[in-house]
Amino acid sequence: MEHQRALFSSMSVLHAGADELKVAFLFPSLKLGGVEQVLAALANGLHQRGVDVSAYHAIPGGEFEGRLVEGITQHSVGATRFLMTIPKLVHRLRCDRPDVLVSAKSYANVGAVWAAQLCGSRKPKVVVTCHSMISMAENFAGIAGKLRVGCYKPVFQKADAIVCVSQAVLDDMRVHWSSSLPNGHVIYNPVLPVKAPEGENQEIPSQQRPFILACGRLAHEKRYDLLIRAMQSVDDAYDLLIIGDGPERDALGRLASELGVAQRVKFLGYHPYPGEWMSRCRLMVMCSKYEALPTVLIEALSVGARVISTDIPGGTAEIYRVLGQEYQPVAANPAELAAAINGALYAKMRDIPPTCPDQFRIESVCAKYLSLFEQISRQAHR
Repeated sequence: MEHQRALFSSMSVLHAGADELKVAFLFPSLKLGGVEQVLAALANGLHQRGVDVSAYHAIPGGEFEGRLVEGITQHSVGATRFLMTIPKLVHRLRCDRPDVLVSAKSYANVGAVWAAQLCGSRKPKVVVTCHSMISMAENFAGIAGKLRVGCYKPVFQKADAIVCVSQAVLDDMRVHWSSSLPNGHVIYNPVLPVKAPEGENQEIPSQQRPFILACGRLAHEKRYDLLIRAMQSVDDAYDLLIIGDGPERDALGRLASELGVAQRVKFLGYHPYPGEWMSRCRLMVMCSKYEALPTVLIEALSVGARVISTDIPGGTAEIYRVLGQEYQPVAANPAELAAAINGALYAKMRDIPPTCPDQFRIESVCAKYLSLFEQISRQAHR
């Protein structure tokens, strides 16, 4: 704690007479989602380390509203249109005077930079976090998407720091924007416990048959349709369990029925602690179109689960290297994926010891953000 106090007191952004760092997080929303979960974990982690944390909600309400620990001040800056949140955000920043404003998702990042610029001489340092690859994301496709990305570039360059969740995301941004992005940094997202804390009851549905597992949001980019098609040729002694929810839920259910595998494909919905299923599955499968940071892979290996994946652009190969695991992707078509699954189910594979390197632990991630805050405090505003 003495070291932390010394760190905070050395930061030139601190207001006169203040004895602790003030950090505000701009949440795009508090609905269930990976980005919101990461921001909540960071906010809670920094608060527990003595940082004065505030949370601003661009869109009020949602499942994560109760997940911020007691002591974090929450404010709504929401409006029917996101751009209309900027005046409210500027007012909030002028009242609270945080030293650092942290945001996530493109439109919230743009709003954070614009609002900070309108705060005058007492504007906070802005840290925008990027959780997707701009060359892959579907909302950046087409002429309109390319124009949108082009507009983001000068705004992001006004941020005091751009934090990318993998080296692959930062490299992709540099190539796409033809810029070295000197304000770019890589900090991996924290991987939170995937098993329920002791004493917290979590009902696990009984599953008598052996099963294959997939986890993640039910969205087009996760390519669950590919996995469901592959199940037609996977040993019928195995079920497929899918943990997650999202806009593709009904379409995927219809596809399973059309292909005659509905009895073997089970949608479990969202669960905050999927570790029990991960540790009991015979195999986990990933087949996304891209992954900026494959958190599910890290979570699965943290409990010793076996994983196979298709060739996924982005941070997947990077994380396999970080984890010291061999990356052997399979082709992204139903026949070859099914053959790989069947082969993995019956192969004599060595046990994988549970592993979660330090750089993915919340303590390490919070320390890296605190170090970044100290670094940008010594820089002039952009």
